[in-house]
This record gives sequence, structure tokens and C-alpha cells, in this order.
Amino acid sequence: MGPDDQVVVVSHAPPRGCLDWAVRFSPGKEPRPIGFEALREFILADDRVRLVVCGHAHLMGGRSERLGHALVVNVAAHDIPNQRSPVAELQLGPDAVGDPRWFWLPEGDLLRVWDIGEARARRLAEAGITDLQGLAAADPEAVAREPRRARFFVAHARALLSGKPQVLEPPNLPPPPRRHLDVETNGAAAESGFYCWLISAAEEEGPARQWVSRRGPDGEGEVLKELIGWLESAPDVPVLWYSSYERRLLKRLEALGLPAPEPLRTGVDVFGECFRRYKLALPTENFDLKAAAAAAGFKFRHPELDGLAVAHRYLDWLDRGADEAELKTLLEYGEDDVLALRALTQRLDRLGCCRP
Repeated sequence: MGPDDQVVVVSHAPPRGCLDWAVRFSPGKEPRPIGFEALREFILADDRVRLVVCGHAHLMGGRSERLGHALVVNVAAHDIPNQRSPVAELQLGPDAVGDPRWFWLPEGDLLRVWDIGEARARRLAEAGITDLQGLAAADPEAVAREPRRARFFVAHARALLSGKPQVLEPPNLPPPPRRHLDVETNGAAAESGFYCWLISAAEEEGPARQWVSRRGPDGEGEVLKELIGWLESAPDVPVLWYSSYERRLLKRLEALGLPAPEPLRTGVDVFGECFRRYKLALPTENFDLKAAAAAAGFKFRHPELDGLAVAHRYLDWLDRGADEAELKTLLEYGEDDVLALRALTQRLDRLGCCRP
């Protein structure tokens, strides 16, 4: 191998600190890094390494990230609900590797329906239901044993075909005015120092507000006190968030001896109420916040980022020292998340999804 040759590494595990977060077998199911430190050192020490293809950390499957001069591509995806096997199409040029084009196998129509995996798709095919059209026209009793889930599968197929949301049951969401909340954490296991470092909040109208710790866990208390003050300024206004993750705020408040305002104790998880309980089907293949808000017309500034990637970048930001451009990106990510939640709930209002 000559000094000008490009190096491609195929590794079972990713390099440490790059697409290596996992939850399987982790205490408390908190994300933790499981990559190879030696592989990271090798990549950073040799600028001929241009591509690393890996797996092992299934939570990070279907993603790519730059490390040194290399593009790291994780092609595992088995821990992601309803996720098909990811395939990355790559172009290895004379000096670099371009960003991958992702697609997923198999391309079966039924796998586009949320919560239908390959095993269920095979059972449906055995019953004569092989595509979205067949599922949309099917008797729910022939689709699944659980009536609620069966009706949802049929409704989601109809939503994907028509491009229109399907409301099976009005979700129990409060009407306006409401407040919206999004929390970013370091993603570490509790015994490794789990903490909240960014909180983004939005009223029914107007710009978002944010509280960020520039000192890692040492600044968490200040951030949470700002949140408490904001919540206590309108104790009768309900609070909405997306997924059960925000409820961990209660544990952090308790750990720091801080009071938990009533709006936080009685907050509503929009994802759980609408989608996990199979009350609403949108014309999108999954119902994470990005997909659901995009269906409501929201445009994200950093669609390539997610909560795990942002947590990782925040920890790197702390290690490297002040980089205001990087912090601005992280703040924009949090701001987009809370404004996306607001856009989604307002779209749900127009669909008649909020209680009178």
C-alpha cells in the first residue's frame, strides 16, 4: 500500500465516539458508546482512511458521519422499530467519499406501514394481502388480532395512498392555549452522569425561548430553574412534548431538590397520545417528530441531525472549548424541534384532534 492509496475499512464495530451509541443491554436502557477506541485512533492517525463501513451499534444504523478524513457508514438497523435493512450507495472519488444515498431492503409495500415488520408482512401475504391497496381495502379482522392495531394498519395504508391523514379516534390533546417543550440531554447512562443541557420552549405564538448549559452538568441547575420560572408564570396552561423522554425532567428536578411545577407533572406526550395509541395515521412512513412535523409542512434547518447526534456534538463542544458556530447549530436544532412540535399540534387542531 502506497502513501497515496486510499484505505477502506470494513469493521464489525464503529470507531469510538462515532455512530457507536447503543441501548441494548445498557443499564436503564440509556444510550452508551460501544465503539472501538483503537479504530478511532487508526482513522485519526492516517489521513488515507477515507471510508469505514461498520455495524454493531444498531441504534445508529442507516446513518453516516465524518471522522477525520473518513466517512463512517453504519449499515445496521435492527433496533429501530419497523426499520428495513439499510443499504448505502457510495461513490469513492480520487480524494474523498461523497455522502451516501440510502435505500432500504426489502422494498415491500406493506413495510411502509408503521409497526408492520417483515414477520407480520409475511403473515399478511399468506392471507392474500400483499400491497397497500389490498391492506387499505381489507377487513381489519383479517389483518391483526388486536382490533385497535388492525384498524390502524388499514387506516395508515389509506393515508399513504391518499396523502391525507386518517383520524381513527380524536386524541386527548388540550386545546389552545398550550405551551410546548423540548429537552436535550447528554444521553449518558444515569450512573455516568445523565443530565439536561438544553431546554427549548414555545408559547402558542411567537419565537421560542431557550436555556442552555455552557458548563455541562454544572450548569444544569440554572437551566432547570429557568424552566421552573417559566412554567410557574402560567400554571394553568398545559404543556405538550413529543415522546416520553421529557418526563425525565421530573427525575432531574427531584435529584437536584427542585420543585416540579404542576404543568410538568400533568404534561401530555403528543406522540404517545396520537400514534402509540393508534388514534391517528399520517401519510408518512414513520411518526418521529421530523416526519410528523414535515407532514404538517414544517421545514427543519438541520434534517441530518437527531437527538443522539446532537448530544454527542454537545459533549465534543464541551471538550474542545467555546465554538459559537457549533453551539448555534445545536441551539437551532433544539429550536426547530420545539417549533416543529407546535406546528404539528396546530395542524392536529385543524384536523379536529383536540378535545373541546
